[in-house]
Amino acid sequence: MSTKVVHPYITSREDIDSGKPIIAGTRTRVSNMIAYYKLGFSPEELAREFPHLRLAQIHDVLSYYYENQEEIDREIDEDSEEKINPDMRLKLYLDEDVPLVFAQALLNRGVDVVTTQQTGNDGQSDTKQLIICCNRKKNNFYPQQKRLYLVAQ
Repeated sequence: MSTKVVHPYITSREDIDSGKPIIAGTRTRVSNMIAYYKLGFSPEELAREFPHLRLAQIHDVLSYYYENQEEIDREIDEDSEEKINPDMRLKLYLDEDVPLVFAQALLNRGVDVVTTQQTGNDGQSDTKQLIICCNRKKNNFYPQQKRLYLVAQ
């Protein structure tokens, strides 16, 4: 006999995202939080990035995910496969300070990524990196003081 686990911070409402699981009291979807988690964000990092959420809520999201992994993974896949116009895909040029594991995670999700290491331009000044990025028609993504910044075209 299996016991149903109660998730006090997870709910669903038909009027919010067609009844997909969300964090109670918010409009934040469980699948969105898991997508960040899969990109390598720790629960503590998620709490910093989403200050309206408490760490207990985030841990409940993870618990819910591991009990409903197939459903949530399918939801993430459906969201990422929605008829995306190839011209609208995010194109990134990553500074050498962006961890390669982050670049690989983005590549795995279908993001067009080029790193400074791949182009042989690591060690160049930020100004030169921005020029290279613009010439490649990509958005520059660089970390500074433990935050990532995006310079859009």
